[in-house]
Amino acid sequence: MTRNRRQIHLFQNAGACREAPDRYADGVDRGPTLPGSALDRLADKLAHLPAEPGVYLMRDARGAIFYVGKAGNLRQRVRSYFHHGGDERAFVQLLDQMLADIEIAVVSSEHEALLLENQLIKQHRPRFNVRLRDDKNYLSLRLDDTGYAAADRGQAVKRHRLFPRLEVTRRRQRDGARYFGPYTSALAVRETLRLVNHHFGLRTCSDRTLLHRKRPCIMHQMGRCSAPCCRSVAVDEYRARIADVVLLLGGRQVELCALLRQRMQQASAAQAYEAAARLRDQVRAVEKVMQAQPTPSGKLVDRDLIGYARSGPLLCAVLVPQRNGLLGAPRLHRFDDLVAPDDEVLSSLLVQLYQAAADTELPDQVLLPLALPDAAGLAHWLSGRRRRRRVSVRAPRRGPAHRLLEVAQRNAQNALAEAQRSRETRQQESQRLQRLLRLEQPPRCIECFDVSTLQGQAAVASKVRFVDGAAERSGYRRYLIKNVVGQDDFAMLYEVLTRRLRRGLREGDLPDLLLVDGGPGQLAVAAAACRDLGVRGLPIAGIAKSRVIDDGAYRGEAPVRSPERLYLAGRKNPIALLPHSAERALIERIRDEAHRFAIAFHRQRRNRRSLHSALAEIPGVGPRLSRRLLRQFGSVRALRQADVARLQQVGGVSARLAQTILCHLAADAPLAARPG
Repeated sequence: MTRNRRQIHLFQNAGACREAPDRYADGVDRGPTLPGSALDRLADKLAHLPAEPGVYLMRDARGAIFYVGKAGNLRQRVRSYFHHGGDERAFVQLLDQMLADIEIAVVSSEHEALLLENQLIKQHRPRFNVRLRDDKNYLSLRLDDTGYAAADRGQAVKRHRLFPRLEVTRRRQRDGARYFGPYTSALAVRETLRLVNHHFGLRTCSDRTLLHRKRPCIMHQMGRCSAPCCRSVAVDEYRARIADVVLLLGGRQVELCALLRQRMQQASAAQAYEAAARLRDQVRAVEKVMQAQPTPSGKLVDRDLIGYARSGPLLCAVLVPQRNGLLGAPRLHRFDDLVAPDDEVLSSLLVQLYQAAADTELPDQVLLPLALPDAAGLAHWLSGRRRRRRVSVRAPRRGPAHRLLEVAQRNAQNALAEAQRSRETRQQESQRLQRLLRLEQPPRCIECFDVSTLQGQAAVASKVRFVDGAAERSGYRRYLIKNVVGQDDFAMLYEVLTRRLRRGLREGDLPDLLLVDGGPGQLAVAAAACRDLGVRGLPIAGIAKSRVIDDGAYRGEAPVRSPERLYLAGRKNPIALLPHSAERALIERIRDEAHRFAIAFHRQRRNRRSLHSALAEIPGVGPRLSRRLLRQFGSVRALRQADVARLQQVGGVSARLAQTILCHLAADAPLAARPG
């Protein structure tokens, strides 16, 4: 705990934590509102919206939220407001004057977007949203199985608690019961309830009826209830049915289906065909419930999901609260100048987040994206502050908790991408790179080259351009290697660089900094290309990836890697790029983009080459037909999976030729790709 108290000042001394004005409820400082229309002010944000489900919040110049909306695709939905195509709502016509900023919260599905929208409308009461005057919530299913735990401890339990029923509710309370849902469709929740009661035989009568009834009701006669009121079913058997229902509604339908199929096979082997038929119907009911089942909740656990995304000294952390089974609005925390390791940064962040929190605001669980060495100490500190219940701090790697954590991670990554696009961040990276390379001025235009080949086959190269730290897609280029035969990466790089520099000299368009992916060898090739073409004064650098210094296998530890290195022309020793530095983040971002662009082009060329070579061996398929098939299907795999009717849709392909093509491709397919 001493270490945590020391870490509490880490962010305060970083000098870049943005404290938000009081008028913003979420703690994010957006700066002054720019003049002009809303489309002009938010053009960059609109261009980079994610194509994912989520919720968007529209704020005015004072920071007040005047509209909350949901979307299955945030990019398409938010952009549609600026087309003014048939939307007659009053605030849409006034967006140019009212809208100052748009915030988004990414979720996993449209179902979660609908629930989060409902939560935010109740919380913020936006001016232009429809608000119900009552306080109704979405429907949930409640199952109180706490009587079994009490019976296992030897306590006296009332009879109705040993035969719990599944019921519909709008109120989710901390009473120990399990809550599933919420469901956004009343039809879906009642259909789920009907199927569960029908096929698993849970009682539907009230507790009073259960205690006083002497004869089975008509539901038992129809085979839809196990009649615990008349002791027609033992407690252990009914408990087993409850366990199956918990698996079903708790999101473990695949596991339940496998269990039911195993029982069905056992019943069939024992010639108990009626029991096997009932189990078959249960499997079908489970598969039907899977189509309408929302994200399961189970027992109510309050969680805080911490998303964490970092690029150099720039850090975005997002806290997504989950209360009563429902996700809340993400809360963003951004820091601009941090160089400490990730585990220390995250530990200090948790201390600061919860230091001023009230006892009632602390969650049952804190889910983190990475494991902390002092997680036990943090959990002990939080539990001591909460007093009522213990708080756990963990980093899940699989299961429902990990899937929940991915929501916070996506929000943090979106916030980081938006922060990287800010002008202040890009200027800081360029200025630090200028000092590192000792340039006369910050390199505004940076181009990076990378070569991609597989044993000399389908050799290509890529060029990416970054201007003021942001990718400029119009400056991207793809190169085919024309004059090099065999595996000679240096000659390929020389060919591409001379083509680029020759055109740059002719058009007066040369970058401020030229990067090549590689070490001293690639740097020497770039210097030779500049020297041969008479290019003077152009800064050149080579980016060498880090390498493993100590794999740590014999100690059971993570491998130790060397830092990323930057080789400069005229300098013998490389420059080690410090971890989490701004200049390293910029260099790695440019290098990774060049590598991605080259790999994508290489795969495309390789797939086309394999398709052409495979088609060239088929009788009756010439160059023209090969090109038509290539344009239609794009890859050998897609062509191999097509049928005769689809092949006949390509001009010049008869039914007999289509059959011949499929037979040849099936014979040439690897074993793993063959059907059956």
